[in-house]
Amino acid sequence: MNTENFQDPRGEYKRVCPYCHETFTVFHMNRFYCPEKNGKKDFCKNRFKRLVKEMKELGIEIDRPKRPPLKLLFEPSDKDFRNIDEGIKETLLNRKIKILEKVLGESDSKDIAWTELENLGFTVDSYDEFTINEHGTRSPTYGAFQLIWISENEIIIKKLKK
Repeated sequence: MNTENFQDPRGEYKRVCPYCHETFTVFHMNRFYCPEKNGKKDFCKNRFKRLVKEMKELGIEIDRPKRPPLKLLFEPSDKDFRNIDEGIKETLLNRKIKILEKVLGESDSKDIAWTELENLGFTVDSYDEFTINEHGTRSPTYGAFQLIWISENEIIIKKLKK
């Protein structure tokens, strides 16, 4: 496993249990269910396995729940990102720029649904700077890319000319 690309200096990660949908903190990336619930170790994991076994006995095939990508959740939501270690900030920005490059391809601009961009792992928690777009509103920039909100769920990704 290549840990060079992603290292959390605290050694902790946030997960959402696929059984009970509660957020919990893990210290290794192999845990997908709550470590303890109702005073019982591996309660959610064992409960899910038992339900799957019972369904199989009835002839119903169940797939494992979809595991969302691992995310770092910065709490509280109003955290001042200027104080984040510069290495982490640079890594986050580079990841966002790669996602925008992939989505935009060879085009100079593209309309896209925000949920579509979110599903690729894009978040708006940090940015290079705000610039004024052609509509006269402020837009976050990521490297050579600018995001312009058209509506609540629709944005334009635009390549800036330098």
